[in-house]
Amino acid sequence: MAAALPLVLLPGTLCNASLWQRLSLPPGVEALTPDCRYATSAADAARLVLARAPQRFALAGMSMGGATALEIVAQAPQRVLGLALISSHAGADLPGRAAGRTELLEQAREHGLVWLIRDKLWSSYVHPSRLRDRALQDLVVAMALEQGLDAYAAQLQLLGRRTDHHATLSAYKGPVLIAAGRDDALCPPPLQTAMLAACPQAEHLVLAQCGHLSPLEAPIALGQALGEGLGGLVGRG
Repeated sequence: MAAALPLVLLPGTLCNASLWQRLSLPPGVEALTPDCRYATSAADAARLVLARAPQRFALAGMSMGGATALEIVAQAPQRVLGLALISSHAGADLPGRAAGRTELLEQAREHGLVWLIRDKLWSSYVHPSRLRDRALQDLVVAMALEQGLDAYAAQLQLLGRRTDHHATLSAYKGPVLIAAGRDDALCPPPLQTAMLAACPQAEHLVLAQCGHLSPLEAPIALGQALGEGLGGLVGRG
């Protein structure tokens, strides 16, 4: 019997392992989500993950998790069997985002994380067709509350300190999947186009009627793409 393939799943801001709960992964894949919620840089988060992960593993990062995933590849490419960048990008912090993050943190401290998700961020998180999906919103709120304000402050620092990793992506020799919602307001299609220019051999998945929270909005299509990419890696962990 082939050994299980460890798959390290790195969630986005204010998310945890519940982000991945709707994915259907193939047999022989063992999903792991190391807790690095308080890391204030992608480099620190990468070191935490590498200290806790198996010696060799497949890797998927969503949004902020993509920044950490690319840093892991930069630090230890030989340990990463395959890479998926989901609703993310490989660039440095985007212009104008720093001031917005400072304001968001101040508002979160004043009004709370429930207000932040429901009244401030929700329309940028999901496709318009899911704006009234209360079950989905409740799940995202629950993740945010479990993470907490201190983790949110740390994660906003991490995002502000992210560095450009297009060269890292170009140098990586393993299989790569780049996936995102067609209507992702936070990591729109031009950011995936830049990653594909750096890594033209990557598989590219555009998820229709999907916003930023692709693992929850389009779990079937995303899980199938991950499964197809991981199938050939089972037994190599």
